[in-house]
Amino acid sequence: MTQFGRALSELNIEILRANCRQVKGRIERMNRTVQDQLVKELRLADIGDVETGNAFFLAAWSTTESAAKKEACDS
Repeated sequence: MTQFGRALSELNIEILRANCRQVKGRIERMNRTVQDQLVKELRLADIGDVETGNAFFLAAWSTTESAAKKEACDS
């Protein structure tokens, strides 16, 4: 297991693997978007603590990732 895998396990975060190339590309693009926009979005939402920030991120991530997986694999 990698250090990343161990860290996720320690935080009780499940690793979801993409099984088709289209999903992998969309997830990578989304990761870049999240990295670029997350701080801006947190400021706009007036989020100043880690717990609220994590909830905000998880809600946005799960909605976008689920839609990307469904759209790419159903095509």
